[in-house]
Amino acid sequence: MMEAKKTGMVLLAIAVVSTAAQAGVVYQDDFSGTAGVSTTTIPEVSPPGFDQKQFATGLDGSGRLESTLATQPTAGYRVKLGTNPVTDDPSITEISYTVTMRTPTNEWIMIGFQEQDANGMLVTSNNVGPFVQFNPTSVVLRGGTYSGTTNGNISAIFQGAYSLGSVITAKMTYHVDAGTMDLSINGTTVTNGFSLNHKFPVGTPSNPVVYWAQVQLRLQPSAANGGGYIDSLQVVAIPPGYAGWASIWGVDIGSETDDYDGDGLSNIHEYGLGGDPTNEFDQGASPSFQIETVDGTNWFAYVHPQLSDTNSGLSYFVELNANLVSGFWTPFGCEVAGTNITGGALDLVTNVTDMADDKKFMRLNIVKTGSAAELRALILKNRPLPLTHLNVVAHVAVVDFGAIADDGLDDRAAVEAAIAYAKSIAGPVQINFDPGTYDFMPVTTNFYLNPVNTAMLLQNCANMVVDGHDASVIVHRQDVSAFWAISSTNLIVRNFSVDYDPLPFSQGTVQSVTSADGSFTFETHAGFPPPDDPFFKNCDSWGMLKDVAHPGRLKTNCPSFFRYSDVSLVGSNLYRIALATPSQISNFTPGEVFVINGRSGGVGRHQWSDNLTFDNITIYACPSSLFVGGQTSQLNVLNCTAQLKGNRLIVSGADGVHCQSARIGPWVENCDFEGLSDDCLNIYGLPIFVLEQISPTQMKVYARASIRPGDRLAFFNPNEGRVILETTVASFSGNTLTLNDPLNETLNIAPPGTTIDVSGWKIYDHAYNLDTIGNHFVYRNNHMHDGRRYGAFIKASDGLVENNVFEGLSLTGMVLENNIGWPEGFWAQNIVIQNNLVSECGYGSVAPCVSIASKKLNGTTEVLNAIPFQKNIFILSNVFNAVSGPALKLSGVDGLVAEDNVFTSGSGTGPLITIQYSQNITLTNNVDQGRIDYL
Repeated sequence: MMEAKKTGMVLLAIAVVSTAAQAGVVYQDDFSGTAGVSTTTIPEVSPPGFDQKQFATGLDGSGRLESTLATQPTAGYRVKLGTNPVTDDPSITEISYTVTMRTPTNEWIMIGFQEQDANGMLVTSNNVGPFVQFNPTSVVLRGGTYSGTTNGNISAIFQGAYSLGSVITAKMTYHVDAGTMDLSINGTTVTNGFSLNHKFPVGTPSNPVVYWAQVQLRLQPSAANGGGYIDSLQVVAIPPGYAGWASIWGVDIGSETDDYDGDGLSNIHEYGLGGDPTNEFDQGASPSFQIETVDGTNWFAYVHPQLSDTNSGLSYFVELNANLVSGFWTPFGCEVAGTNITGGALDLVTNVTDMADDKKFMRLNIVKTGSAAELRALILKNRPLPLTHLNVVAHVAVVDFGAIADDGLDDRAAVEAAIAYAKSIAGPVQINFDPGTYDFMPVTTNFYLNPVNTAMLLQNCANMVVDGHDASVIVHRQDVSAFWAISSTNLIVRNFSVDYDPLPFSQGTVQSVTSADGSFTFETHAGFPPPDDPFFKNCDSWGMLKDVAHPGRLKTNCPSFFRYSDVSLVGSNLYRIALATPSQISNFTPGEVFVINGRSGGVGRHQWSDNLTFDNITIYACPSSLFVGGQTSQLNVLNCTAQLKGNRLIVSGADGVHCQSARIGPWVENCDFEGLSDDCLNIYGLPIFVLEQISPTQMKVYARASIRPGDRLAFFNPNEGRVILETTVASFSGNTLTLNDPLNETLNIAPPGTTIDVSGWKIYDHAYNLDTIGNHFVYRNNHMHDGRRYGAFIKASDGLVENNVFEGLSLTGMVLENNIGWPEGFWAQNIVIQNNLVSECGYGSVAPCVSIASKKLNGTTEVLNAIPFQKNIFILSNVFNAVSGPALKLSGVDGLVAEDNVFTSGSGTGPLITIQYSQNITLTNNVDQGRIDYL
């Protein structure tokens, strides 16, 4: 770690060392050749000392190994893997055995390892295993010997991993030192790190000796007669880059994150720098730094070594921070300027950063390629840090324009004048409020969302700070936004509290229930507007039954919202409310509390802006989403609070942070949101509807967000849940879109002349701009609790969700799926979810803590070749406490690692994890990952 200052230079020496370790295929065969029994087949890859044995097996002439004698119970094929047991090589830490085969419809097929040249695998005298027994409808992991009816060597049985008679590719990986085994089928992990019950002789635990690879087909007809067969085999000895390096030191140095020699560097850093993990005085090569001048500008250059081996399995990131006490380490702001290829084991990489700040700290982080740590670093590198500071050169005080705190008068005109004056000054400029309360009245009398009514309209502002200095803002009409940033850049709004008078929601007690007509009487609580207030009549309004014992939460085991058709005054402060769906009246009981919200303005609205920060805003009431808008890149919401005040059971009428069609997604950190009426976080893009197909590469479209040349598009069939085409934009002018790749399919679009219906057109094929869905987002250190619906609803990619607490939310804590019903999209790919707590979410239902799904209209996409499009997701070190039902649900996911998590449920039976229509799912070291259903 080094501190970069505007002056000074330190140059440290760099040493060069070498490392070596190679993985290798020791056997491979695709069984091509003339049909018939063959004992002289030479495989594609054969090790020194190779020997081959066959008994009642042969080639079928179509590249498959089959049984040639259906009545032979021990038909087998085996090969000697070398002159010595593979397990004798200390650099080999893993051995994988991959087979493509047709599964049996009767009896079984075994694949695995053994020590001796023996035909049978289920023989008491053979030290065999690990091996896998494929039955028609189940797969069994085994290790050791078999003694008559004693199945002491069975380690685990998995049902429904495939259908009988299907062609599958299975990969068994044996971890030699750990004595554990992984098994995947068609890319989906069946088990990971499973401890084998290897016993040889029977009852005596031991480590197997891997000398021979074996296939055994029991009572299988020939391939032509429907029997199981083997299409290809491959055995690979695996010393991964780090694992091979770690095995050469003669001692167990521990994991990558351990520091065996106590020199302050982790093992993986020593590997990446060419150090000796057993010698505290040899840390390998050290980084250096210096000041370089290019075209008259000083740059700080940080040079670090990296392994020249492109298969090292490592990625290197130089990270920056403003100080060592707080802040956030991120690779953003540091660029690779060049790499010196030395020809040795270590190359030298130069990274540069500007010297605009008085000081900054730099460190080198080395992580595994393809790991969650690498993805996290890439996310942070591509998402600029939140804007928290501007070098202000001028200050403007609202008091100088007539905005006087605590005088009860309308401060709108004075604040508008202060903003207008600040915009006329060459900035950066800061507008200052004195502590106290400021009142804002609307300009118009009509109830509609209009910037002119906004308490503080920040339009065409640039390089500006609006600092409340803990001032309170009171907005005196329910449909008005407190702040609205339009077409602004580099804007910070901070240190305010916001409340409304009158409130944008009503609250009262259910006095009586009339089942016959689906109505109830409602007595409004003191201080709340009546349910027939004009605000509720002029906006999207509905109600919720609340749990007064847990303020902010909904009543359990009932709908999460109720539409109503009529409100009438029937007595002093007493109203009769008729439900739009009369049968829902069965959920109401006298004495319960009913809340009515209305959706209109937000506390922090944003539109067509860039690099906008809301910092330290406390919100007691809000008519809609707290922070809401579209086409704003780099929205930053920091240290903000939605807080229930007094006896209120609600804060907002909608979401916490609602981010639509952003090119760079939001950064939300250190926020506390309670009492919300919708999702705490919602990130998504809007569909592009096709009006006319002119040619395979050109069409007329209706788009509500920007489209630029080079943007990535995904065309989507919502009825099948199928991605039709991924391409890029060649040009977009007017409403004419030209693609770089042909769309060789006639789309299902609305008939010509049909009026555009952005909701109703969800049934037609449409596209999403993958560069305007809110990618590169960060959601960390937040507390979302006691509210309605989801904690996070994510339809964006390249995101980090870490160190958050989701609790007491009515539905799922985190949802990663395309919202096909609105529609909103599109996919969530390259996501790291780590160190979060999800608890008491989905109360009164079977909603999981986390749900990840690829959706189509009316359900989950079911055809495997049409999905999945939710990809490359890491779920690490979280605690998921489901109220009931599973904690994690996966459907239509490709590439997910769930590691070191805790899964619990209020339901003591049934699965904790459900998986369907997914592949490449890896579950490692989770508690409890044993309760899994493959649906």
